[in-house]
Amino acid sequence: MQSVDAGAWGPVYPNCSYRVSTTSSKVTWLIGADWRPADRVMVYGSVSTGYRAGGFTLQGSSGVQPSLAALDAAFTPFAPETVTNYEAGFKSDLLGRRLRINGAVYYQDYRNIQKQIRDFVNGQNISLIRNAAKATLYGGELEITAAPTERFILTGGVAYLHARYDEYLARDASGTLLDLSDQAFSAPKWTFNLGASYTVPLSVGDLRASANYAWTDTVIFQPGTPDERSVTQPAYGLLDARLSWHIDQAGLDIAVYGKNLTNKRYLNAASNGQSAGYNIGFPGNPRVFGIQARKTF
Repeated sequence: MQSVDAGAWGPVYPNCSYRVSTTSSKVTWLIGADWRPADRVMVYGSVSTGYRAGGFTLQGSSGVQPSLAALDAAFTPFAPETVTNYEAGFKSDLLGRRLRINGAVYYQDYRNIQKQIRDFVNGQNISLIRNAAKATLYGGELEITAAPTERFILTGGVAYLHARYDEYLARDASGTLLDLSDQAFSAPKWTFNLGASYTVPLSVGDLRASANYAWTDTVIFQPGTPDERSVTQPAYGLLDARLSWHIDQAGLDIAVYGKNLTNKRYLNAASNGQSAGYNIGFPGNPRVFGIQARKTF
């Protein structure tokens, strides 16, 4: 059960008592099965459900005294969000465990998605949490690890995600109703990574060199905004490398590493600030070099 009073919106009605409560509960479940058609090969499938409890909009607009109608809208509870997830895949160790291939596909059905949206109540523009959307997500991933020799290991992976809203209604800052159905999520459609490592035994410990390249598809951080290009990160890749010395007898690890070796400029997030006259971006880390040491006792 969740309860809230008007004090969550600040001391705008000091002599007013406005208390409401809501209760939500749901049993979630998972059903799965697996089959081993051959030694070190497993095929599996599952169906499961997920749940996010309902509640209230717990914050108001700073410096703005909400009307009683706005308070009433804010204290109208939103319903629980639910998801049904279907997944199938396989896991395998082949060629004397020198080759590992794992794969999976999934389908997710989201209902009553809780979104922070703008709404107009008696002409007042307020921010509310509402069950504003339904969505379908599906995709797959494949991971491969190969060991041509005991010292040389190759890794690779690829993932695909199709994520769009089936229904999504919201309002812009002027109060115009927007139908954002079929809008994509703020997530890359494709990602992949490649890696390699080589270990050299020494008279004292082992020396291991490794490198990894990770590529991310184009991401629109705020789909549906007037100028999507200003909040879009084009596809990019990051290259990392590491050289480590492991001394088992002493329980000591010493490593030097570099991240984003090509010094790629990219954004982790961006926000469209058209009404303010500027956009906000959150850049990713630039090229970084470092040294690490770890002692195990």
